Amino acid sequence: MAFASAWLIDRAPASVGGSSLPSPESVHLLSALPLWTQSLLFLVIEDFFEWCVHNLLHRVPWLWEFHKLHHSILELDWIGNFRFGWKSSSTGD
Repeated sequence: MAFASAWLIDRAPASVGGSSLPSPESVHLLSALPLWTQSLLFLVIEDFFEWCVHNLLHRVPWLWEFHKLHHSILELDWIGNFRFGWKSSSTGD
């Protein structure tokens, strides 16, 4: 994923008008904020992205086919979050 993102960041500006994007290392959006504020913002933003992905897993039919195994557990416990697989839950596995 990181390789694909870096490749797109490197090549996308040329295809949309020729301007270049700054390198990720040169962007300092939150560096002036205290570390605890940066950490809190990171957690909130990361949690929002996790929610967006989970929402897509429920709304997009072909993604739901993979994700529904996660929801097929009979007893909810702490490890239920780690239940995943390539097989459909209807196979009984």
